[in-house]
Amino acid sequence: DFLFVLLMILAVLIYDQEGRINKTLYFILVLLLCLTKPIGVVWLIADFVYRLIKKFSLKALWALVPLPLAVLIQYFTFGENNGMSWYEQWMDFSSFGATIAHNAIYYSQLFLTAFEQEVPHYMNIIIKTFIAIFVLFGAVVKIKRGLKVEDIFVLLYLLLVFCYPYTKGGFRFLLPVFPFLLVYIISGVEKLNERIMPTFKIGATVFAIVLLLSYSINIKQIIAQTNKTEAGPQDEAFTECRNY
Repeated sequence: DFLFVLLMILAVLIYDQEGRINKTLYFILVLLLCLTKPIGVVWLIADFVYRLIKKFSLKALWALVPLPLAVLIQYFTFGENNGMSWYEQWMDFSSFGATIAHNAIYYSQLFLTAFEQEVPHYMNIIIKTFIAIFVLFGAVVKIKRGLKVEDIFVLLYLLLVFCYPYTKGGFRFLLPVFPFLLVYIISGVEKLNERIMPTFKIGATVFAIVLLLSYSINIKQIIAQTNKTEAGPQDEAFTECRNY
């Protein structure tokens, strides 16, 4: 999963770069993307759609060229046992609408949970509320500034994940779009900072102070347990067991 995200970020960085070397490198990256995870096909589709939006032409089909090559490599490497049947067994369209609604709520909560801190519950509610607002607001801001291929990828990827009934993958299924969602948050904060800079800075300062004060409970607990040895490799019992 981390390799997939790394390849995708590298592809984004050189996407608009001119030159034969950069185009060749991009082709290799997206090919590896598809070979790393089948979901890499979504990037190819996003690239294809983006090229069509920029200029409606058959040249947009070049975006899909790595796909048949990736399929051939997979086939000659693994044969028909390429693992796709495992994904297909979970496809159930009998409750399609309910699946989308359930997954949209589930993955939204999963994403926001990543920003929870060891603070009182009410503080986490405030943090997650602000994160949700900035993601949506930042997405609108960024797309208004100029639609990019990664924006289309985020939309297509989330639609696919929302439609897929299997949810036991947890946060791993959100990892491919997580960097772009962080960019949306930053875009939202930057835009708000431009519009209402003095008020926003005061509000952000107050919020930061409240957040730091809320950590006081955890800090006191850490100080109180300074001399306590937690269970693990540093424990004397572990040392005795290792030297036995």
